[in-house]
Amino acid sequence: MDLSRLTHLSTRYCTDNSGKVTKLPGLSMYRRDAVSDIEAMLYQPVMCLILQGSKVTSIGDQFVELRPGDALLVSHDLPVISRITSASVQTPYLALILSLDLGLVRSLYEQLADMPMPANQARSLSAGPVDADWLAPLTRYL
Repeated sequence: MDLSRLTHLSTRYCTDNSGKVTKLPGLSMYRRDAVSDIEAMLYQPVMCLILQGSKVTSIGDQFVELRPGDALLVSHDLPVISRITSASVQTPYLALILSLDLGLVRSLYEQLADMPMPANQARSLSAGPVDADWLAPLTRYL
């Protein structure tokens, strides 16, 4: 999966190591030029796409390692511990963070409630490779 276009576009909005920068409604960029210490924080409901670098996030005994092309989904406010594990001035950690409108998500759930869904464990924090269908709309928005 080629993330180079999104990476290039995102650098227009996040050009220094100040961390989270919000310039577009509902979308934030996060940049770090060095690995970080372990940080405790509160994640809000978001979908996050890792463009460069890597990060480890945990809640309780659940650990999620995120690399370029991985997406993180957080379904509600969640206290987490995280650490950026790969970042440098030449290749900073970059992530796009899309805020979720919980009212809209709940209305979609209500519309789909009668559809058969695969039986898998529901988690408040999950991660995996990004669906390629996400990339085109994010690129257009940037």
